[in-house]
Amino acid sequence: MADEVYTRLADIVGHQWVSSDPAVVKAYSRELTTYGRFGKDRAPQWVVLPKSTHEIRNILAFANMKRIPVLAYGTAINIGSDAIPKMGGITVDTRRMDQIISIDKDQCTATIQAGVSLARLSSEMQKAGMFIAIPGGPATASVVSNYSQGEFNKASGRLGYQCQTIISTTNVFADGSVVKTGNQADIMSATPIWAQGPGPDLSMILRSTRGSLGIVTEMTIKGVPLDEKAVPMWVSFEDLGAGVAAYKEIVHQEICTGSGFYIGNKYHYFGDTIECGERLCKIHPNMQLILSFQGTPRRVEYEENTVREIMGRYGGQVITDTLPFYQMYSDSHISMGMSLYSEFTMRYFGSPGSGVVFFPNSSLDMLIPAYEAFVKVLLKDPYFRNPEAGDSTLYTGLIGYPSRQGGHYYELEPCTGGWGCDPQFGAAVGRAIPGITKVWADLGLVRDAKTANIRPNEIGLMPAYEAMMKKIKDNFDPNNIMHPGHFTPGLYR
Repeated sequence: MADEVYTRLADIVGHQWVSSDPAVVKAYSRELTTYGRFGKDRAPQWVVLPKSTHEIRNILAFANMKRIPVLAYGTAINIGSDAIPKMGGITVDTRRMDQIISIDKDQCTATIQAGVSLARLSSEMQKAGMFIAIPGGPATASVVSNYSQGEFNKASGRLGYQCQTIISTTNVFADGSVVKTGNQADIMSATPIWAQGPGPDLSMILRSTRGSLGIVTEMTIKGVPLDEKAVPMWVSFEDLGAGVAAYKEIVHQEICTGSGFYIGNKYHYFGDTIECGERLCKIHPNMQLILSFQGTPRRVEYEENTVREIMGRYGGQVITDTLPFYQMYSDSHISMGMSLYSEFTMRYFGSPGSGVVFFPNSSLDMLIPAYEAFVKVLLKDPYFRNPEAGDSTLYTGLIGYPSRQGGHYYELEPCTGGWGCDPQFGAAVGRAIPGITKVWADLGLVRDAKTANIRPNEIGLMPAYEAMMKKIKDNFDPNNIMHPGHFTPGLYR
């Protein structure tokens, strides 16, 4: 059968784009979070690199007929081993599908294949006078997988949630069926313009399913016109209290279209490999404000001068002034700075709202005791004190953000990230979380779990959405050939 599978896949994509060589398939048992831990026991039997929706359709139809497991592979820099097969079979690597099909300046949209990276599309959109929503993530990450498969989406009062900028998708289900969403579901619609199409809204049909329903092969997303001028600024602090005080002044003056207070290791999200992420964690200052200014040149100049005056009073060092590396780094992520936050979030800072990890009635002042208690709990565990294992410098990260609806939320490590497939790390996190939860509760910080939902603002629809996904799975994939490498309880088993 192995020869038959290889021959059929080669017929579909060409011999140079399919392999069963042990040296090749073993490479697909490693991703950002694994340190090469799984090896050959988690490798696929075949790797195939299609170039089009049509080729993926034929691959899945063949695999379904032969009941061969299939795993969708984006860029393998996700966290949680989703890109490492548990069932062998075929890994479908979409990186050859790297065509930017069109950029429509009039409609402010871009239509792309699944292999286009965030950096490439962001660059092309900026050339066209637009920017796209980009969350924290490596520049080489796939736009399609980042938008469609993310567990959480960053929010902006200017853009809404990142997933809400998806206009249309082309999806191939496990049996080879091709389904389009948005107005592209209507064969008479020539141009993807809006997310609603004929029949029920299926725009989020593969959202958070981790490749267990099928593969998104194309996507149209909405861009936003660039301002006249956009400037990033990174400011480091030696003292947490001084940094928080400076941030409060900025927030209360309602300046800076983008802001976030970073403490610790959050920089690993920008690394394309785990080694790169660890180096970034070690070389970055432990505490810094990441800011952006947007608008007319006059407005940007006023806000930048105001921030510099505030930073001077609180001992902040504007590192983008002196280190070319940081200027390059911030320039490369200007789209992220422009897309994640907004004046709206600043204006309603302090009021009730929701967020990824939201604490009602919290304030920036709570960053200080929350962080100190967080680190204290982690350092009680020997794993996080061992430089050869956990290394506490890599796991004591915290970010303070204003939320979209107003209010404030904190995003923390290791509670919302980390190297999730490392069993030692997982055990250490399991030991730490109860202690973190308790000390935060003692501080009056109780997580608003109700609104921290993978599909924000649709809490009441989640059961119906999950039931619909299960029906789709049962009907289009009765043999359960599509699977993520990391199984979650329930629906996706």
